[in-house]
Amino acid sequence: DPGLIITHSPNDYHSYHVNTSKLVFKASYLANLKLWKKEYDASTKLPYLYYKDTLAGINFEPQEYVDITDNGYKNRDDAKNAVTAWLA
Repeated sequence: DPGLIITHSPNDYHSYHVNTSKLVFKASYLANLKLWKKEYDASTKLPYLYYKDTLAGINFEPQEYVDITDNGYKNRDDAKNAVTAWLA
């Protein structure tokens, strides 16, 4: 069971992103319903749901911040390469 889900903002500019946001919100809720019959067992916990900012940051007011100043990467390319390698 995931403890954290990060998805698109419901206020995004693109309709695909808005619909993805709605689907993720509903799915994370429905996955926890124990009396609803589905193919898989209900999740054991409700995950935290975070929305990422839109491309232009419009209508985005963050409530939590993560300090990444000491992340071990020398520059943005190092971080990008690390993520790309991790996803491969």
